[in-house]
Amino acid sequence: MRAPAGFVIGVVALASLALSGCVPQSDEPTSTSTPTPFVTNSTGTPTPTPTPTVRPTSTPTSTPRPTDDPDDGGGQASVVPLITYSGFDPAGPVVEVSAFVPGIAETDGQCSVTVTNGSETATGSGPARPDVAATQCGSIYATLPSGATGDWIAVVTYSSSTSVGSSAPVSIKIG
Repeated sequence: MRAPAGFVIGVVALASLALSGCVPQSDEPTSTSTPTPFVTNSTGTPTPTPTPTVRPTSTPTSTPRPTDDPDDGGGQASVVPLITYSGFDPAGPVVEVSAFVPGIAETDGQCSVTVTNGSETATGSGPARPDVAATQCGSIYATLPSGATGDWIAVVTYSSSTSVGSSAPVSIKIG
């Protein structure tokens, strides 16, 4: 039994449409003609085609860079550590804070955390480690007074022979 001619034509048309999307596309022109370096002006005389001028544009960097702070007195660049984690372990009772300093990779840095609630304060510190484009503080621990509760504020400070700075404060709920 043969399929009707209309059916065969329909199947061929659908297959053609489906396969037309399988042809690799290219941004390159497919014309094989060579462009002429001349255009014709209104008087009919050929004139050279102008060559486009490419001007480079500046690309902003997304990584903050240290800047000299004339008020720091030591000539150190001002940096801003970024806190990536903060948490509380009631078994300690210990606060853990992780941070890094973007835009610099220094070998002599020190990271510290200060956690406060009113007049109560807890601190911790550790050495910083250079990374490809940052200085890692890693995890810094501060032991809280026993029975501590409430909202505590943590700030990470970084200092080295060439850079100094503090993070934005973060709140840590205790208890």
